Amino acid sequence: MKIVGEQLRLSASDVANFVACQHLTRLDLLNARHELPRARAFDLGFEDLVQRGEQHEAEVLSRFEQDGRTIARITVAPGAEAVAAQDTIEAMRGGADVVYQGALVSEKPGGQPTLLGRPDFLVRADLLPASDGEPAPTSLRYEVVDAKLARTAKARAVAQTAFYSYLLASLQGAQPRWMHLALGRGELAAFRVGDYAAYERQARKALGGFVAAEENPYPEPVEHCVICRWNDRCTDRRRSDDDLSLVAGITRDQRRLLKSAGVATRRGLAELDELPNGNRAGAESLAGARQQARLQVTSEDQGFLAYEVLDPERDQDGIIVPNRGLLAL
Repeated sequence: MKIVGEQLRLSASDVANFVACQHLTRLDLLNARHELPRARAFDLGFEDLVQRGEQHEAEVLSRFEQDGRTIARITVAPGAEAVAAQDTIEAMRGGADVVYQGALVSEKPGGQPTLLGRPDFLVRADLLPASDGEPAPTSLRYEVVDAKLARTAKARAVAQTAFYSYLLASLQGAQPRWMHLALGRGELAAFRVGDYAAYERQARKALGGFVAAEENPYPEPVEHCVICRWNDRCTDRRRSDDDLSLVAGITRDQRRLLKSAGVATRRGLAELDELPNGNRAGAESLAGARQQARLQVTSEDQGFLAYEVLDPERDQDGIIVPNRGLLAL
């Protein structure tokens, strides 16, 4: 996310980040406005992951070269995205088999954010397998291939690739039928663009509305936290707030229920006498979360590790259920 002059620029990563965590989008926007200092550098583990991802991308490029494909490499100088976008258009018009690190730009009227995409590869559709067996288009068309180190397709990766495909459609005048992920295990996973176009459009529209409305959601813990550059900041805030997410094993739905009932802290849950209404299974689970909160608060207040030994779970015949709790060890 960048601001050039007074124009906000949004990338595929910004859309994927918004899908992963709206608070992340809020922090990135403040940083783009120079209202919040940049977060700490990524840790060594993340830097290693980035390097492995770059190596995987280079391996995918090498496979295209070994297959004898003509490669058009696009370079983007700082502040020269428009030039790179024109170079990308010319490479596609020239019929290059593969456009490597092309630039896709969509200028929006009325002060709307400019959209910028940097897909790893744009590949001629007639050179890629069609999962439905339909013949390749007779006209010159391209499809997105993005290199991802993961062994399976993640929602974030699909969202990014759908964003690229949206920009590519406006550029070549037709929506590509397929988009592809070159996964870490060597598989080329194909996804029908039409199946994800509405999802991508809604996410992009929601992101624009979120930015315009200046929303500031709470930093709820999500899967993306483990690789997020803002993770330390959000973790410190949750600790300072004594947020319910600090209760071990509590679920997001339980936190929502408690906060809607006016209970927003771990200590507040520990001191709660009457739990919010819910079904029996939910009530039992919530009672377990309250007991966990009480043990954690007791441990902090009294300076020792408070714990409770639970009886092994048994089935309806009274037989101990295997692989539950400590028995899983």
